[in-house]
Amino acid sequence: MNSPADRYDRLTRTFHWLTAALVIFMFASAHIWENLEKGTPLRKGLQSVHISLGIAMAVLIAARILWRLFGGNHPKADNHPALNLAAKIAHGCLYLLLLTQVTLGFLFRWAQGEPFNF
Repeated sequence: MNSPADRYDRLTRTFHWLTAALVIFMFASAHIWENLEKGTPLRKGLQSVHISLGIAMAVLIAARILWRLFGGNHPKADNHPALNLAAKIAHGCLYLLLLTQVTLGFLFRWAQGEPFNF
């Protein structure tokens, strides 16, 4: 059986699953509204929820990064050091992709001249 030091803490796991749920919902909502007629209430509603969740995602990512840097436990695998390095690089790339997506979303909304309403 794994000891508590061998597992991520509860907050880290919660951040992980909240991020996963937001990414999946936002991806799906963007693809759904593309198939809806422009100007319909459902399309506008999906876009509004998408933007609100994008703002929430930005806050969640900031919290995740702060928690990763200053709190939580970081279990070490008993793998080869090269595998541990590859895992750290992959994890860093995922954070970078999340930050890039949120930044692009904000920039796109800003370029449209539309407000950021939560």
